[in-house]
Amino acid sequence: MTATELITHTPVWVWPLLAALLALGWMQTRARRVSLARALALPLVMLILTPATLVVRLAATGSLTAALAVWGAGTLGAALIGRRRALRPGEHFDAATRRLHLAGSWAPLLIILGIFCLRYAVAATQAVNPALAAQPAFVLATAALGGMLNGWLVARAWALWMLARSSM
Repeated sequence: MTATELITHTPVWVWPLLAALLALGWMQTRARRVSLARALALPLVMLILTPATLVVRLAATGSLTAALAVWGAGTLGAALIGRRRALRPGEHFDAATRRLHLAGSWAPLLIILGIFCLRYAVAATQAVNPALAAQPAFVLATAALGGMLNGWLVARAWALWMLARSSM
């Protein structure tokens, strides 16, 4: 299958989703003030969707338990390593307005694109080469990478939660 065929066989709903994710990531490149709930929304959604996606994708295989364990370990490891570096200079929580003052960064856009590209690549591999997509090494490698990407989101959410909590 050529790249053109792959793109033309991609479900139509994927492209508006990509546009929305790009917009979400782009908004985070600028300094902004947001509620704690809004800052925590994306990481929480990803913490629910990613394991759910693994369950749906791997339910009929023997790799589900191992994939969930590897994803969880990747998420936890990245969160523990990244939480101390997740805040940027000047970021703070204003207790009076109950808003986080966040610096702009390109990192969220890159993480969001990384997660999207990983999921797209896995879906494309399942469509083009299902035997490869079912290989334990492929399943575990993609679960580990997905876990590490999610771990960055968790680290950031954790740091923002702790920042807000310490200011209340």
